[in-house]
Amino acid sequence: MSVSDYTETEGLPAADRTPYKPWSYDTASAKLYIPRLGAGQDRWFAAALSDQKGKAPSRLAVFAERPQHKRWEMVSVVDLDSPKLPDIALDHDGYATAVAADGNKHLAADANPLRTAVLDNFATGGTHTGRKVFTPTTASKRQIEVHDKTGTRFGDQGTTVFAGAANRYKDAYALKTADGGALVLFSHMHTQTDAVAHSGLQINPGKEDRAWLHDVPRTSITYMFVCNDAATVPAKAAPSRLIGYTCARTDASGPPAPSWSDRVQRTRAPPDGRRTFPAPCLLRRAPCPLALSSPAPPSARATQASTSSSTACPATTFPCSWPPTSTSSDATSRPCAGTSSTTSPSAGTNSAPISSTMSRPHS
Repeated sequence: MSVSDYTETEGLPAADRTPYKPWSYDTASAKLYIPRLGAGQDRWFAAALSDQKGKAPSRLAVFAERPQHKRWEMVSVVDLDSPKLPDIALDHDGYATAVAADGNKHLAADANPLRTAVLDNFATGGTHTGRKVFTPTTASKRQIEVHDKTGTRFGDQGTTVFAGAANRYKDAYALKTADGGALVLFSHMHTQTDAVAHSGLQINPGKEDRAWLHDVPRTSITYMFVCNDAATVPAKAAPSRLIGYTCARTDASGPPAPSWSDRVQRTRAPPDGRRTFPAPCLLRRAPCPLALSSPAPPSARATQASTSSSTACPATTFPCSWPPTSTSSDATSRPCAGTSSTTSPSAGTNSAPISSTMSRPHS
């Protein structure tokens, strides 16, 4: 389980959490690529791993020594689209040859243009550099498909835009292949921003977003992704092959919809500076997970507050305070702790979803 998975799981109610099952690999079938390194060079190696004995590798991982932590750490792992691995060049002692992943003039592309091309696949569908740097593979086609399908799913009611983000993980690793090229492993970060097309619409987060968005409707949501990528690069001027990538969502944020503040009436802050809500205070749960919906007009909102009703999904009644005082794992992921109550839909409101639901951002 990654830190991202752990964060998302902690935001779920206890009943929705699945037991953690650690991923393990078969050491007997692991293929290790250990480079012969000189004095002063950082020590690392790559490993092709399988989760079952006798099964072809499904992941490619990089382990690096971290002297400051006095241990070795897995710093990158990529899910492979094919069990067929590139032919790594080995010397007479069985060691691999490490080559420069950045600034290598003996390769058709180093980590920087590869990273740029991957970002372009997400941002434009590969129209600028993605389709030029990479020959079509399962991995590159999947990135382009994420752009094409995710970017149009809201129709004229919303937009989705991908963009590169400041990369905190600039370490890249490369091993020489038998054909003179290299296997390059690198990381990138990108954002996915979903936004409503005009006022009167809102994006309702799903339960998978609760750890970051706390069930608060938004006018836009920006998701942050950290991804690991693996590509084979030829020595001559020719397209590279993206052989796998793995992304994890690490953050999500966005401005609350105006309807949120309209539904919650705050009282004066007491002397200690804490703000409290009238108890119980009614917070209408989103009609459907991550659906674009239109909030009710002010007259309808008054009716909703008095009848404790919603259009498509349960309402949630919280006897609450702000900030939350509960330390339970379920309560800390929501604006305030309380109990849920289901009510029937009310007539005359216009808060029903007006586009298809989006279960979650891409992965």
